[in-house]
Amino acid sequence: MKPSRRSKRGKAGGGAAAPAPGDRAGSGPAPGNRRLRRDAVVIFLGLWLVYGATIDRTDVYDYALQQFVIASLVSKGTYAIGEAGDDRLKRITDTFVYEGKRLPAKQPGQFTIGALAYLACSPFGIAYSRDRILASALVTWLTSSLLSALAAACIYLMLAGAWGYPRGHSAVAAAASGLATILFPYSGVAHHDILAVSFLVMALYLIERSIRDGKPIVADGPPGAGGPMGAGDGRALVAPLVAGVLLGLTLFTSMLPGVIVAVLLARVVLSRNLKRAAALLGGLFLGLLPLLAYNTHYFGNPFLQANVAGGFTDTFFRPDSAGFLHHLNVYLGAGDLSLVKYMPILVLGGAGTFLLGSGLVEQKRMLWAAIALHVAYVLNIQTIGDCQYGPRYLIPIVPLAMLGLPALLAWGRTGGRAWPAAVTGVVTVYSAAVNLVGALVGTMFCDTRKFAFLEDLPSLAALAPAQFPLAPLCSGIALIAMVLGLVRARLARSGRWPS
Repeated sequence: MKPSRRSKRGKAGGGAAAPAPGDRAGSGPAPGNRRLRRDAVVIFLGLWLVYGATIDRTDVYDYALQQFVIASLVSKGTYAIGEAGDDRLKRITDTFVYEGKRLPAKQPGQFTIGALAYLACSPFGIAYSRDRILASALVTWLTSSLLSALAAACIYLMLAGAWGYPRGHSAVAAAASGLATILFPYSGVAHHDILAVSFLVMALYLIERSIRDGKPIVADGPPGAGGPMGAGDGRALVAPLVAGVLLGLTLFTSMLPGVIVAVLLARVVLSRNLKRAAALLGGLFLGLLPLLAYNTHYFGNPFLQANVAGGFTDTFFRPDSAGFLHHLNVYLGAGDLSLVKYMPILVLGGAGTFLLGSGLVEQKRMLWAAIALHVAYVLNIQTIGDCQYGPRYLIPIVPLAMLGLPALLAWGRTGGRAWPAAVTGVVTVYSAAVNLVGALVGTMFCDTRKFAFLEDLPSLAALAPAQFPLAPLCSGIALIAMVLGLVRARLARSGRWPS
């Protein structure tokens, strides 16, 4: 197979008595649940369709390993993609030979989820053998794109529902997280890290909702203040149980956010509710069962991970002062993959975490710990990754940092400051433009010494509609959704639709 071209290269009162959003988070009813759910559906559907419309043939072609393993899993019932001596497969990177089988050096979750999506497409005549590009694009849309859009909706629900921020600020944070960061281009790729961080965000939302709903309301107190959950309310344990399953699936898909999973577990344990903690840990065990079974079947040890079995050591934690300073400049300075270049909106979001209200002290500490520990990890490993569009090893902290954006906007609004909103608008537009180019042209940019955005800008002129196989489908769904929305709005105005 010939390598692709890219493989080669409302103003509030100003008085001090008015509490800022988040100061009383969890101390009163959330905005109308129906409105929140409606907003979340709009965010989910909008992002999902944008992601689908921008899935490009270049990325579908370049990320071949994912599709090869999915095809093998569906057709042969194995994650192995060939025998050790198969010359045709020797060029496939991120694989290794173990006991005569060529296996992917990745967690098995992405392939399992992709196989389920591929099976869902098969009744419609979609098959790799008929049209590999279309089949791969649909699998990507039904996995990475769908889960990433769902995670953005959970960000909105957490900010507006559990943390008490205005719907507008929460929607800006959710949309910016999905469109103005590297989550945008990677949501159009069959990539393990985007799947894992989506599970992580959904788990965090359920944890925060569980802590908020599982305790009686205490005026002016932090979310979750009060006594233990009622013994008879078994439904209250569903959210932490599902959250635990999602954390297990996070590790089933990628080990990169492992330290963040540990922080979220600590968040629940430190909330001092034994039933909630037990439900979360039980769910975690259930979510890890597929990974333990995979490791046992292929490596004979439930705790032996694929990268360890294959001898891939470049992501092991190895403190080194020279490497630390190099990576620090790469990610946070003026270096190759600086987030200041690719998504400066993350800087504003991170700054906003310092402004989270007094009712969100525990959440603030959780975010700081998760972000700091993950950054410490990626600064102390050997590699910064190979071909990529932006700092993909920072993907797990992107949605966490963006949770601070509503706090920055609320701080500006309650203090009568116009500049936070203005700066946020300008930086969001720039960040969205940078990542739109990555989504359209592709993420497999290999010369990380150059700024991929500037290198790819000239390629936009050569793009053709055929480059985006799902654009017609997603555009058609968007048009139908808009028409239905307009009909619903007209019926609501006439009183024939519940508001």
